[in-house]
Amino acid sequence: MEKITIIAETIDWTMGETGHFDIVVRKGCHVKIDWGDGKEQAYVGSGREKHFQHSYIRRLPIRRFQITITAEEDNAIIAYYHGFIDMKTISIRMTNCKGLIYIHADKKKELGDNFVIEPDTDGSQCRLMGYLGEDKEDFLDEEEDDLQ
Repeated sequence: MEKITIIAETIDWTMGETGHFDIVVRKGCHVKIDWGDGKEQAYVGSGREKHFQHSYIRRLPIRRFQITITAEEDNAIIAYYHGFIDMKTISIRMTNCKGLIYIHADKKKELGDNFVIEPDTDGSQCRLMGYLGEDKEDFLDEEEDDLQ
């Protein structure tokens, strides 16, 4: 089971309670997002970028949340664009994401040891081809045909 786990905190400023990310899920694969506050979303992949957004405004004063993105099938999560720019990211952990090709996480350097890509239970690594800079369009437009 593929899993991306994000620990994020709300920030006391405009939009500081809104979490969001973009993801590419292989066509027909199933993903569940647990926003860490009792709310969940289900999604069936289309092979194209999908934006997810969630507000924690009614959940304050709780400040720290564990957001989990879980794929039922193997090789389902192809790309992850870490948003959460309006919240403080504490950590990102990716587990068993063998199909993961691209990650856009401009906080990777800032997070240091709190940005972890774990090998699969059989010891294999993801197919990560690279980390993207500021422009996620670098791969989403060019690689679209390969993601379906």
